[in-house]
Amino acid sequence: MNESISRKTIWNDAMKSGLILALVTIICSIPSDFLYLMKPGFWSGLLSILLWVIKFAACIWVMKHYLVLFKKEHSSATRANIRRYGLAIAISSALIVSAYKFVDMVYINPDASAQMVNTLMDSYSTMLSSSEMDKMEEALADLPSMTFFFMFFYCIIYGAILSGILSRNIAAPDSIFDEIDTNNESDHTDE
Repeated sequence: MNESISRKTIWNDAMKSGLILALVTIICSIPSDFLYLMKPGFWSGLLSILLWVIKFAACIWVMKHYLVLFKKEHSSATRANIRRYGLAIAISSALIVSAYKFVDMVYINPDASAQMVNTLMDSYSTMLSSSEMDKMEEALADLPSMTFFFMFFYCIIYGAILSGILSRNIAAPDSIFDEIDTNNESDHTDE
């Protein structure tokens, strides 16, 4: 890692940026959390897709904004520094978003979770035996915990991929080999 940018600096900046990214994600998720109140159909499906696209675009914009801001504040930052910073943002944000989702499923909106479990149980009741249904019911009792871990890892993977993609356009190559690869790629695109 570049000596001028310490891990402590990266993590301090990333925790603040991760909090903002988490808040944007949560705010964009709240309307879709209440879609279960709508009658399933074309309009609820379309609205669900639209809300997901808005959340996806907002997360990309916020991540890019903070990566560019980090580069401006730390002019010596390399691609590797920016990728690490983006990963730190993703980890910070993932912890907050997954904790919110857990609290939402257990305390804020348990009716939606119960309705989802009931729908799943009704859907599979004709296909599974009673012992299989009992096992499924036991597994679904841990749905909030499973959701916490799924969201946590999903957000980290999404953030890592996103910061890797965005860092290529924000900072100069880390080594001469990165520069050669970039020049070779641009030569092939001109043909």
